[in-house]
Amino acid sequence: EPLESVVSKFIEDQGPGWNPTTTAKNKANLKICMDIIGADTPVNAIDRAAVRGVKETLSKLPPNWIKKYPDRSLSEVMELAARDEVHPIKPGTVKAYLSPINSMFGWAVDQGFVEVNPAAKIRVVDPIRAEDKRDPYAVEQLRTIFDAPIYKGMSSSRKWKQVGSEIER
Repeated sequence: EPLESVVSKFIEDQGPGWNPTTTAKNKANLKICMDIIGADTPVNAIDRAAVRGVKETLSKLPPNWIKKYPDRSLSEVMELAARDEVHPIKPGTVKAYLSPINSMFGWAVDQGFVEVNPAAKIRVVDPIRAEDKRDPYAVEQLRTIFDAPIYKGMSSSRKWKQVGSEIER
């Protein structure tokens, strides 16, 4: 069975459980994965190497590549991004593209289209830790937060915005 057919059946089967936004996003992400693998590729011929190839291809694409290069092929987009030294999409975005294909193959295993999920446990590692992605509070911001009456003394537990002598522990 071709990948395109299995993807269509998956989307049709999941449709009632997904909201319209999720359906549209998953269709778009699966279409991109099909563009990379080949929509007419037999689903049982897709292995882990093919899914890793999808991951590697996505990892080389620039952010907003569909909008910036609407009439270009994936290989052209990758060449232009490399030539212009454009930073690739973030690992979290790659993961978001791969998530529906993992779900689709999990469903395909349950439906008997394939015996194993080739997308299972394909990891996308982000070299930047989550806590390092956010700027810490500045001292002034911390002062503003902790100078609030709820920390220094309030009128009552109901009037926690008004300065007073009550401090809750």
